[in-house]
Amino acid sequence: MEVTLGFRQTALALGSMLWLAGCYPAFRTVQPRVDVVVLDSAGRPVQGATFTLATYRYPRAVPATTKLVPYQTDAAGTVSIPRRGDWQMEILLPDGSSWYGWRYCVEKAGYRAIASAETQRFSRPLTVVLEPRQGSSKCKWPREGEAYYDVKIVENE
Repeated sequence: MEVTLGFRQTALALGSMLWLAGCYPAFRTVQPRVDVVVLDSAGRPVQGATFTLATYRYPRAVPATTKLVPYQTDAAGTVSIPRRGDWQMEILLPDGSSWYGWRYCVEKAGYRAIASAETQRFSRPLTVVLEPRQGSSKCKWPREGEAYYDVKIVENE
């Protein structure tokens, strides 16, 4: 006797096995879509500024697992970062799922660097205005043993 399962029965059987195992697939945004315009204090585009996007994976976000990706602004002072997603297996336990948060820093020689003070969602285009400055100013990202989210602006004369 041959038993044939239809699509519905197969899907139900697979779903039941995943539920009993406590695992399930989830699609997560691992890099948000970010559109940035970097201007100087007179409203002119700043070409060649570095926009660094920091990605934190929760739970257990630590400096060692933080992903820092630098991008350069073009002649119009813009950076466009595409959204990227990924399928991940998650577990039905406390801290068994993952989610992501993002911060950024913008820097260029001759200007004061700017860092986001909180996790960003980038729901609309971001405009950053850099103020001219004598000396150097740059972003210092946390190292092991420091608070993972505590990006600092370091200024030298």
